[in-house]
Amino acid sequence: LVALLVVAAPALGTHLIELGTNSLPATSQARHAQSVLDAHFGLGTATVDVVAPEGPATTSAHSLARVVEGVPGVKSVTMSPLGSQTLVVANVIGDSDGPEALRVVDEVRALRLSHPVLVGGEAAFQLDHQRALGERLPLALLLLGGATMILIGLLTRSLALALLAPLLAA
Repeated sequence: LVALLVVAAPALGTHLIELGTNSLPATSQARHAQSVLDAHFGLGTATVDVVAPEGPATTSAHSLARVVEGVPGVKSVTMSPLGSQTLVVANVIGDSDGPEALRVVDEVRALRLSHPVLVGGEAAFQLDHQRALGERLPLALLLLGGATMILIGLLTRSLALALLAPLLAA
């Protein structure tokens, strides 16, 4: 049992990410090609989209743009109309799934503003996806372990094997 727990210990450091070229080995041609494109064409800039409920001509929208531009890690900000709302796009150096972009999303969401804003873009999607998977992972593991115990118990008619089955599967 102790040996199984030691072998399973690295699972505690699981980091959930979307698949992309960064998931490939450093020697991969696709990863190398992407890094060449990033270097020559200025890619590698993530965007964080902030939607404000006011039009772009209001002082509130301009104030929001200045506040977002002041968030550490934001390189520049652009504003554009989005119907009766305003889209503020914050450009962040790095990949959309990189730590800098994810931190900017968290900081923009944590801003205390006079009006609610929506924060989106690839980095926000990545962060929300990680959190959603993390929130549901314990339930999924519990259901998987329970189903394994029930099925092994019914198959072998042994309580000891049924209780050990989830540990052996890990």
